[in-house]
Amino acid sequence: MRLIHGWNVAGILFLSLFCSYEVRAQTETFYDNANASPLISFLKSAQKNIDIEIYEMDDPLVHATIKDALNRGVKVRVVQEDSPVGIACKIFDAISGKDAPDCQNKKKLVSTVLKAGGEYVPFKHETLCGTPGSHCFEHGKIVIADHAKALISTGNFNSTSICNKAENPKNCNRDYTV
Repeated sequence: MRLIHGWNVAGILFLSLFCSYEVRAQTETFYDNANASPLISFLKSAQKNIDIEIYEMDDPLVHATIKDALNRGVKVRVVQEDSPVGIACKIFDAISGKDAPDCQNKKKLVSTVLKAGGEYVPFKHETLCGTPGSHCFEHGKIVIADHAKALISTGNFNSTSICNKAENPKNCNRDYTV
């Protein structure tokens, strides 16, 4: 297996998503996620659409916020790694009674987004890895809201990366967001 460094694939996907958008102003704010991750407020600010490119996304608050956005009529599109290292849950497979509760919740989010008319697709390894038959990982952490604002993070959208204290993470990772 070959790991493509996050910026290579993330940069390509980010540019492909962003290339059709007009950039009007540039404002950068740097966040230490352990003190205050901007992800939830960023997702809540979306009025028309949310585009996400992510390696892992399993925080319950993130899931609830995405579902709330869908209920507000926001179109959601997600590209996610289908087989993160060390994760047994195959989120793009049908829900099974054998799945752990957290795995069932991840699969329910996929289903909810699709039922609401959004898209939730696996990262296409065979297309984006560069070498036929090779395997790489999608490792980006990017959200674009309303085709106007972008959030780029070093951390996944899980409880330790966004430091969701309600989920009692064992630690809060040293992750940052712009």
